[in-house]
Formats: sequence, C-alpha cells, structure tokens
Amino acid sequence: MSEELGAFKAQVTRLLGLEFETGKDPGLIRVLHGRAASRRLAPADYIAGLNAADPEEIGALARRLTVNETYFFRNPGHFEALAALMRGWAQARPLRVLSAACASGEEAYSIAITALRLGLKHVRIQGVDIDPDALARAQSATYSRWSLRQTAPEVCERYFEPVGARYRLIPTVRALVEFRQLNLVDPRPDFWAAGSFDVIFCRNALMYFDVAHRTAALHRMEQALAPGGHLFLGHAETLRGLRSGIESLEIVQGPGSFHYRRRGAAEPTPRRRPAEERVRLHTSRAVANPLVQGATAAEPATAWYETIIEASARVAALDHVVQSQRTSASSAPPAPVLEQVDEPRLLELLRLERHAEAADLLTTWSSEDPRVLLWRALTAAQLGRYEAARDHAEQLLVLDDLDAGARFVLGLCAEQVGTLDEAATHYEAAGYLESDFALPHLHLGMLARQRGDGLAAQRALARARALLAGEDAARIVLYGGGFDRSGLLQLCEAELRACGGVA
Repeated sequence: MSEELGAFKAQVTRLLGLEFETGKDPGLIRVLHGRAASRRLAPADYIAGLNAADPEEIGALARRLTVNETYFFRNPGHFEALAALMRGWAQARPLRVLSAACASGEEAYSIAITALRLGLKHVRIQGVDIDPDALARAQSATYSRWSLRQTAPEVCERYFEPVGARYRLIPTVRALVEFRQLNLVDPRPDFWAAGSFDVIFCRNALMYFDVAHRTAALHRMEQALAPGGHLFLGHAETLRGLRSGIESLEIVQGPGSFHYRRRGAAEPTPRRRPAEERVRLHTSRAVANPLVQGATAAEPATAWYETIIEASARVAALDHVVQSQRTSASSAPPAPVLEQVDEPRLLELLRLERHAEAADLLTTWSSEDPRVLLWRALTAAQLGRYEAARDHAEQLLVLDDLDAGARFVLGLCAEQVGTLDEAATHYEAAGYLESDFALPHLHLGMLARQRGDGLAAQRALARARALLAGEDAARIVLYGGGFDRSGLLQLCEAELRACGGVA
C-alpha cells in the first residue's frame, strides 16, 4: 500500500500541485479507493490512467482533496482595499479582474457587487476553477443564506432576489462575471498572457501547493498582472521565501489587510526605490495605492507628513553618503579587511546582553549582507539608538520588503517614541510575513491592552503564548529584549491576566 500511495501522491502533485503531510495518508487512501471504484478500476490502474486530458476526473479529484469553504465578502479588509483601488481607476478600458480558484463564485460576485456599489460598471471579471461542479453552481448564481452570512442586509436586499429558501443574484451583477474551467497548475500561455489583468484574487488555494508549483503559479500571476496591478492572497499566504523569479511584487498594507502590487514599468527591477516611496510603503499609512498613475490618494494627517519628511531626509542622507563614498573611492585609503560573519559569536554576546560589544563586532562585517543590516538594527534598538535602528531597518527593507525582522524593529522604534498606531501597523506586518513569529503578537497584545481593547489583547496574547512554545531559540535571543522563553511566557500570562484573559 505504501508504494501505491506514494504513486498516487506523485500523480496528485504533478496534476494538481498539491502536497500532503503524512498525517493525511488515511484520507488520501479513502479518496484513491473511492475514485477508483467509481471508475470500476483497480487503484493501480486508476493511478496509471490519471492525466490532464481528463478534466472531469481531475476536477472531481480536486473537489475531494481541497476545501472549497467560501462565502460572500470573506476577509472584508480585502474588499475595502479593492474599493479604494476601484475609486482610483481612471482608464478608458475596463478594469480586468481575475478570481482564481473561485469555487462556487461568491468571491467573483463579491468583486462585482463592490464595483456596482461604487457606480463602476466598466469592469470585466473572470472566475476560474478546476471543479466543473463548483462552476455550475457559480453560473446558477443561487445561494443559501449561509453564503450570505457576512453580507450587509442592504446589499442582500439590493443585489439578490429570493428564490424559495435561496437567493439569486440580479442580472446586473451576473452580467459582469464570466466563468471557465482552469487548472492553476496548467501554464496556459494564452490565458496568462503578459498584462492580462489589473487585479488578481487567488486566496487560500496556493497554500495547498508544493513549493515548486506555488512558485510557478505565482510567477504566472505576476507576469499576467499589468504594471501597477494588484494581487490578493489569503491571509495565511505570503511571498516570504518564494522570491526566486517573483521580483516585481511589493507588499501593500491597508486597513486590516495585506496584498501585493506589481511595480510599474518605469520602476527598476531591483527593489531599491526612491526614499519618499520607501517611507510611504514602510510606515503606518491607511492610504490605498491607486491602480494607475494620476489617481489621488487621501492626504495624510500633519503628524504623518512630518514623519515622512524626517524619514525621507534620513534615508536620502544615507544615499548621499553612499554616493559620496563611491565618487571619492579613488582617493580614499584602502578599505579595512572585513571579518567573516560569526553568527554564534554575535548571538552569545546578545544573549549576555553585551550589546555594545555586539555593535562593535557588527562594524567589522559587510553592510551589504541583509543579516548584518538586521542585526545592526536590532542592536541599535537595544542600545536605545532608535534613529540608527530605523535607518538600518529601512535600508534592509529596500533590499527585501518582505523582511519581518525589519518590520519588527520599526515597530519597536515607533513604540519607544510613542507613535503606537505606527508600531501596531509594523507588528501586524511582521506577524503576517512570518506566521510563526511570536514576538509581534506579544507586542500587539500589550498595545491593545494599553488602548483598553481587552478582546484584541486576549487574542494577540493567546496567539503569542501558543507560538512561544515552539519559537526558534535564536529568534528569542534576537527579538526577546533580554527575556528567555520562560520569561516571555510569564510576561504573556501576566498580560493575559491584566486584560481579563485566562492565563
């Protein structure tokens, strides 16, 4: 059976991109035997006959191996961000939106309703899924009350009509959406042509893929996005660790959500950006990026404007220093020979809280190494040198805008100077980019308790406590502020008790 199961897993991965843990084996065996019996085949013959030329069977297999749980306006923060993007749409052609892995259509129709509520009828929405049965339900546009559980009553009344005990979308909504069968593993160059879409939603599908198929699918989506286009992934999905070949996507943070934007054609391929944009992306800003140049975002408050100017000046000054060093290199004395990075030595100094010695050690290592930039930022923060810490963290984010550690340092710096909303924004980003990173949730919990939001504090602190049990030891040394694992757990429990949670 183990050989047969291994062959089945290999076929599933090849055809669907799916990857399964060993604990899923009993369920996979049941699916294998069930599908083989439905075809009146022995399991071995069923496995051998699986191929992409049989879309009905591939769809049936996908239906049994994945979760199609969906409903209207799931993850509302994404639709708030989408609405902001739609308000900025200023081109004559239709806004082109893809709902990938659309299941029974709730997501695609939610996009259509969002457009109609804004008075935007110049939009073309394509929903695709591998499962023909799900697509048939999508095309019927008829749903149970359970699918509308997060839909506002006024939206239900305006865009749905009752059909017995169910609800059917009105023709105006249905007219904006087309559906077709498509396997996200299939390269299909005709479908994924360059610049085909302005917005792509692909939520909670790639999390089932193995790394190779996930990376390939993301690369196709990146290429299919027009410059300035936006990609929405599920809340548990990030591009972290998948940067190979996916260089043009940058993270965008909106109120209560994250998504990705493809850099415009005029922007360079490397991640280096002008100081003004870098600060806009990496400070707390509840202003959505417009889809096209010329669209106007809301003006930030005066305090944020001052922060932008100060941070821009800091980073611009750093860039000026670097440029000056380059132009005067011929007359400068020979550069000192840099030591090899000795991470264990650094971690031991930090564990012993010998931060000044750690800072001296870091000056002997190349600042072109992203790890060194992060360590310099963390060490500067521990020494109370928050301006220097911010500078190092911002330099790192220029190299890698998905670095959770840099976001955490910016959160620490903001917290220390009292800009708590900005601190929370950076901690949220760090926790999103590294889902198993405990410390951002601990700080978010403490900030929520300061605001008097007991429920939010309890959620964040409980999450931090659960993650701390398995937190990497080196990460505790780097980010724990002198606390060991036991001390951080005790801090979590004390904060939970203080906000009325169960420690």
